[in-house]
Amino acid sequence: MLITRPEPGLTASCNAARELGLNPVAGPLFTVEPVDWEIEQAFDSVLIGSANVLRHGGDKLARLKEAPVYAVGDTTAAAVHASGLSVAFSGSDGLESCVDALLRDGHSRPLRLTGRRHTKLQPRPNLSVETVICYETQNQPLGAEAAKALENPCVIMAYSAAAVEAVEVEMARLGLATSQHMLLVISQRAANSATAQWQSVHVAERPDDAAMLAQARILCQRG
Repeated sequence: MLITRPEPGLTASCNAARELGLNPVAGPLFTVEPVDWEIEQAFDSVLIGSANVLRHGGDKLARLKEAPVYAVGDTTAAAVHASGLSVAFSGSDGLESCVDALLRDGHSRPLRLTGRRHTKLQPRPNLSVETVICYETQNQPLGAEAAKALENPCVIMAYSAAAVEAVEVEMARLGLATSQHMLLVISQRAANSATAQWQSVHVAERPDDAAMLAQARILCQRG
């Protein structure tokens, strides 16, 4: 199995995979860098889809301590708690489920903190979202060990739609076929972004690392 996420999640995922008896290969396709950011508008809630926001948001995150945070997945919610912020809702069905929740709670002006590459939210009546970029990813090629692993059938773990795109581009660059590999993704949106001919595409039951690894274990045992 090949894990493509960047650090610090990469090492944590590899260690957790080994505890499950798996043999992971690290193949990070991105580095993540902070971006200076400012809040321009008043907001009544915060929408966060990735723990990278908490890892790279810096001291300005302290400004959010009075606002309820709507987070995607348990990993992101845990990072929100660790940063001293308050989780109002942890959604397992992506950002749109978080938007549903904050609207139910009477909020209409969420601040969305995200990466430079992100998916636009669906327009909603009476909803005004300020989207602020606080980190960005830079693509990098696979290392020699990861490229070697892809010469044989493999479960490839992609943690975002951008990661799926990067995997497909990198495999094309290396001249490797996707048809012998199983692609495991963290969300249906990521699955929908796949354009190559994979052996199969699988979506984790929840958008978090534990669910990804549990599904990877099943796929590896299936062979």
